Amino acid sequence: MGHFPVALQMAVMQLDSDWLLEWINIIGMVLGALFMAFVIAAFVIVFFIPMLERAEWIESEDEQDAIQILREQYARGKIDEEEFERRESFLRNHKR
Repeated sequence: MGHFPVALQMAVMQLDSDWLLEWINIIGMVLGALFMAFVIAAFVIVFFIPMLERAEWIESEDEQDAIQILREQYARGKIDEEEFERRESFLRNHKR
């Protein structure tokens, strides 16, 4: 670049540095977006999925409690065998 005017040399250098800065900005934005996606995914894995598993466990526990109460009512003679089987079938087939 020795035989070009200084102003032209500086303009070319400016264009080169602008191009490089643009790519650095683009790469920075992409890395920032990836980092945010990682943070959101980590939050979901750490907090949301265990809450869903707990909810399923509680639902299962509620179903077992209802069946246990039904068995107790049958054992005490409050309901007959036909009513017990009908209600038990209903509880098992109509899970929340």
